[in-house]
Amino acid sequence: MSHGREKAKKAGGGLPLRFAWKNKCYLGAAHGVAGICRVLAKLGDAELDRAAADVELPADCGDARDLVRATLAAVAATYGHASGNVPPAAESKGRDALVQWCHGAPGFVGADLAVHASSRAADRGLATYYRGLLAAKGPGLSDGIAGTGAALLSLFTYTGDAAWLERARRFAVFLAPRVDKLEEHADQPSSLFQGSAGALAFFADVLKPENARLGAPDFDGAAVDPFSRAGTRPRGPRPRARSGATRGSASRRPAPGTRSAAGSARRTRSCARPRGPRRRARTASEACGRPRSRASASTCGSSAGPWRASPPSPTPAPSARAARPRAPRAA
Repeated sequence: MSHGREKAKKAGGGLPLRFAWKNKCYLGAAHGVAGICRVLAKLGDAELDRAAADVELPADCGDARDLVRATLAAVAATYGHASGNVPPAAESKGRDALVQWCHGAPGFVGADLAVHASSRAADRGLATYYRGLLAAKGPGLSDGIAGTGAALLSLFTYTGDAAWLERARRFAVFLAPRVDKLEEHADQPSSLFQGSAGALAFFADVLKPENARLGAPDFDGAAVDPFSRAGTRPRGPRPRARSGATRGSASRRPAPGTRSAAGSARRTRSCARPRGPRRRARTASEACGRPRSRASASTCGSSAGPWRASPPSPTPAPSARAARPRAPRAA
């Protein structure tokens, strides 16, 4: 926060917090003000105040949280368009072209909801709904339909209005049959932010919005990891079962040297030979698709090899009519 205040004092422009990347003041969620303010709003009051302990606050800001709210409000007042969209950077103030999570209104939906500016977030959501079907971008979360649809889903999570859920589902229905085609526009077709992995995450949230992870599940400023789940097993190797009794019952694995009668019976049945006449083993010639003959059967397994062709059959004798001599013709 001290870095943002220093940049804002030097550059001016009406933003209480200002951040630069590649000598530009980006405003979107991926590279700029919206993403940073959303992260700051997620911090608890004690952590946020501690981060701003050496920061000189503006006169109209009572604490660090007011500073975050004032920054997002200043972006809307100074750079926001009448359409509800936001330009990608402060240097491109009049540009109203990109409507995606990394640059534009969809990235500001989550930031505005994090500071409880629901009315402003709804305006961003409507701009996203009418202009967020991106047909020339990858399907991922950063610059694709999965990111714009997740912004609509976050409005449903915050407001409980079923209209936002229906709009997010329409985006999912539009995206589902076009994922493979849209992957052609992505630099990383299988990635989360550009490719099909982001589309899959969006589909999972739309199908079960009560467990949505992309829909900003926490808005009260508490320091909560949005990817944590109460009651789920932590990642890592499973603990080995103890050799003694577990869960009030005897161990499932029998003691060394002992086998149960049921297990022995199963092994006996599985190893038993099926009843019935034994089939004659095929020769190599038959395996190759050749008819079995005496000649070919005699050569199978010989030193000449099983693939030697059988001897040609004898030439049939000429017919009696062909062998009868012709009488000489009269002169």
